Amino acid sequence: MPTPQPRPATVSKLHPESDGPSRAVMAADALEVLRGYLDGLLGEPEPGGNRTRWFQLGWRHGAKDRGARPEGGAYVLARAIRRLDAACR
Repeated sequence: MPTPQPRPATVSKLHPESDGPSRAVMAADALEVLRGYLDGLLGEPEPGGNRTRWFQLGWRHGAKDRGARPEGGAYVLARAIRRLDAACR
């Protein structure tokens, strides 16, 4: 049985350069994250389905950094509390 050869160093373990997205695609994705982040940071409305998942990811992080949106499960809990509070009024 032949010994396995070590893999060359890659940009990402999940997406080696030879198999994964090109640098241009990764740069475009990073730009979408940045655009979304800036929109979230500046208080733009939450993006809809017409935006890429990278834009939405950036928006969530920007909104969180602005302090407008709690993270993960805390967001779901806060939304449920607001609904309960509104129903009790």
